[in-house]
Amino acid sequence: MRDYHLNKKKLTSEKISKFGNYQKYIALEAKDIDVAKDICNIVENASKYILNETDDWFDAMSVKRNLKEIKTMAKEFYKTAQERQVYTQRMQSLYEDMGNILNRYFEINGEITDEQKWT
Repeated sequence: MRDYHLNKKKLTSEKISKFGNYQKYIALEAKDIDVAKDICNIVENASKYILNETDDWFDAMSVKRNLKEIKTMAKEFYKTAQERQVYTQRMQSLYEDMGNILNRYFEINGEITDEQKWT
């Protein structure tokens, strides 16, 4: 039983020492707003191009309806990215606070592998 607790303690200490590596995974989400801006720009430019290049064989009403729909989707995508950014910032803050407390009692550093992440 004593060996079990020692092994559990060692495993816990190893995992905690790698706590700092999760920051990069959380930070990736912070770039969502940049991606959303790019997508909105793509949609806007594509819409202008499509309207300028529409030949007589395109049904103008269908094209305008499609462009309106894609612009609405792009706006919703951007809005969702903004909302997600708020949660990502909250997650980053909580993560840093947890790390500060854990760092009082454990050394936090090192590289984490995918296998260690979930075991």
